Amino acid sequence: YSNLLSLLLFFSNIRYDLFSLEITCNSPRISNGSFRPQRTLYHDGDLIRILCDSGFTFEPDNGEKVVECTRNGWSPSPKCVTLGGKCGLPPVVENGDILDSPKPIYFPSETVTYQCQNFYTMEGSPRVTCQNGHWSQPPTCRVACTANEEDMRVRNIKLRWSNRDKIYSEDGTTVEFVCLRGYKPHPNTRSLRANCVDGKFDYPDSMEEKHYGDRGNT
Repeated sequence: YSNLLSLLLFFSNIRYDLFSLEITCNSPRISNGSFRPQRTLYHDGDLIRILCDSGFTFEPDNGEKVVECTRNGWSPSPKCVTLGGKCGLPPVVENGDILDSPKPIYFPSETVTYQCQNFYTMEGSPRVTCQNGHWSQPPTCRVACTANEEDMRVRNIKLRWSNRDKIYSEDGTTVEFVCLRGYKPHPNTRSLRANCVDGKFDYPDSMEEKHYGDRGNT
């Protein structure tokens, strides 16, 4: 009887050890793509989303583009393969939006159109085209300039054609200022106009009229 009890305890311990083994998966290695979320170790049932580079697509495409950690490893096995002339998601344009509803795959010669967000100016063509598995050069959205009251006050200037204390100016445009009462343009200031370049104004400077005649003695 004691031998039988020992055997039962032995096999029950084996059964317990088998069921207590933890199923884990290491981070997958994916050529031409990446995945989210990124961790060093995953557990049974964990899901990751596959993000293939432009010109590549997830295979096999299960619609969700996700794989699961199982006792046999990642299922299905994640892999990014070439589109064969087709394109993936259009490139991201900072401070810009796609007018069309984006698709996961585009065929050759298909196009998408971009627009810049408010106060940004587009440089380049608003339309990109899928060509040989790659997108043509996307546009850039250049930041606008802000002329605000604080920047103008420290220079003793104000907007010439506006009573507002702040304006937004698109890249490449020109804004004209005037000196406040009791001030004149600084001798080093060539013009009271300023161009908006890469989101910044090159503001003109001024100085008090009572010091204007002493500028040669400073």
